Amino acid sequence: MFIRLVLASLDSLFGTKASEPDFETFEKMRAHAAKAVADENDKTQQTIEYASAQMSSEPVLSSPRSLFFQHLFDATSHTNAKSEDELSLFVYRHIRQLLASPELIMDHLPVMPKSVDNMLAELSNDDFNLMHFLQLVEAEPVITGALLEKANSSFFNHSNKPVTNLKKAFMLMGANQVKHFVLMSYLSQFKPVPHLYFKMFGQSLWQNAQSTAQLSHDLAKKIKLEDPASAYLVGLISEIGSMVIFQLMQDAFKVVSPDCEPNSDMFKQLIIEEAKLLTVKIAEYWNLPQSIIVALKYNPEHFVANVSLGSCCYDASVVAQIRYLYTKGFISDDVYQALAAQYLLANDSKRFAEQLNTEPLAS
Repeated sequence: MFIRLVLASLDSLFGTKASEPDFETFEKMRAHAAKAVADENDKTQQTIEYASAQMSSEPVLSSPRSLFFQHLFDATSHTNAKSEDELSLFVYRHIRQLLASPELIMDHLPVMPKSVDNMLAELSNDDFNLMHFLQLVEAEPVITGALLEKANSSFFNHSNKPVTNLKKAFMLMGANQVKHFVLMSYLSQFKPVPHLYFKMFGQSLWQNAQSTAQLSHDLAKKIKLEDPASAYLVGLISEIGSMVIFQLMQDAFKVVSPDCEPNSDMFKQLIIEEAKLLTVKIAEYWNLPQSIIVALKYNPEHFVANVSLGSCCYDASVVAQIRYLYTKGFISDDVYQALAAQYLLANDSKRFAEQLNTEPLAS
């Protein structure tokens, strides 16, 4: 996705052919880069203590998000990365420079097709026109086929009669489910491709985004928020920044040294520190409604008694992460409950997490 961006930015940095790594330059940069990363580590020590959370006697001191990414990197890598190497330091610093100019990244993102944009607008229209909507869907054969396949699943189709037309599919699934499906069909292209060393990272991250979306929707309904569909959208795109950063990392390593194993600690730190801001920038670039952008920017430190779209989706993301960790055997039942008690904001969310814990996800 970002190969051209990485090549162009490396060319401008070195004035050399980026596909031929300048190892002499890497060596010269090593001391300076190592100091820069060390300085940043000192500033963010509280955030990155997840690196030793597994051996900690009090794992609840690490946030669910930190533990989640620790598990994703550690569980999906087939070897242990070196604690320090000049290529990882170089890529780490280079991606940080790219993130400082997010408009460069935006220019290389897949563009949302106008037909998809029109579908979402029609589904949100108070004067919804079913026939017009179906015409828009028919203009996208991939979405049409996938929508019919979904409507024929046992979850929606309880008869033995196959669903062969879009109108029937729409009636079975309902407007909200169709809207969710259209969004997922587009956003799924951001799922990172399998990486040599972190083979399941992208799939796990995408599954977490889907889980966060569904839990955001369910929690919003439970606490009677006005628009559960907006909560679903916030949850679904909440990990876009993480997926883009991981893809940037992969593409950068393809350019500088395809066989080099990345330093996982550096990239855990990079995603945790930068992903949220990048997600917000992407949402702004897509001209999403202001209410969605405000929810994505939500800071849990500002929580008050009144639950908002932002606080609801934040809590849903925490629940999604601790459920994932629990079902993978990374945390115990006691730690699940302790993390829920410590990090969930609203009492309704804590009850929601406790109720879900009696119905664990399949591992």
